[in-house]
Amino acid sequence: MDYITIDKNSDHPLHIQLSRSIREAIRANILLPGAKLPTEEELVAMYDLSRPVIRQAYRQLMDEQLIYRYKGKGTYVRLKEVNYNMLQSLLPLSQKIKMIGLELNIEMLSQAIIEYDPAWMGQLELDKGDQVLLTRRIYHGDGAPIFFVEMLFPLKMFPELEKIDINQTSMYDAVRKNFDVRVSHVNRTLTAVILSDEICDIFDLPHGSAGFRIESLVLTHEGRPMELSINYLKGIGASVSIDYFKQLKL
Repeated sequence: MDYITIDKNSDHPLHIQLSRSIREAIRANILLPGAKLPTEEELVAMYDLSRPVIRQAYRQLMDEQLIYRYKGKGTYVRLKEVNYNMLQSLLPLSQKIKMIGLELNIEMLSQAIIEYDPAWMGQLELDKGDQVLLTRRIYHGDGAPIFFVEMLFPLKMFPELEKIDINQTSMYDAVRKNFDVRVSHVNRTLTAVILSDEICDIFDLPHGSAGFRIESLVLTHEGRPMELSINYLKGIGASVSIDYFKQLKL
């Protein structure tokens, strides 16, 4: 907690000093979005502050929407609110992140060839024994993880796809450049879920946090399923916009 400076000989009230220290640490990226703040007990022990002083400082920062309190879990730096227009565009995820003004970095967690399992890959309409390439990646925006993505591609449609270097490029671009396929449309389902402990750890969230699960089935212009992706994103600090267009008969 080196970012906190308390001077009891100062004319400035203690709650102002505490809130200023935390505010400046947030603005200087010393405290990153999602970071957990010290508890009242820790601040009492380290700085000999009273609980009313700490609560007043935290209340001020919450009013400024710089921090939020997660009941029973602690107090955290508020995440930058990002609006994801996920359900109304065929653009690759990497392009969407750049379009909302964030610096993109892709972290590959794993890549493996697995056997088709109709229990959870049934939308791909494959046969028993067919193989699927499963990639698991984290998409970072401005250094913070914002998407955890699992993508599945049928290898009978994309043979030797696993040999293509996709570390810092979109899978869509890799497929488009190396195979003669064109995307026609995408079927997407958005569900509010409780994130798994693994995903909470990736997002640096308390276990049991809520988020969004977006399942997308990508179809070629012939109507063949070419990709099944499952995207997870944080619930706190995120919003999803959906525009509905209705054709009117005059």
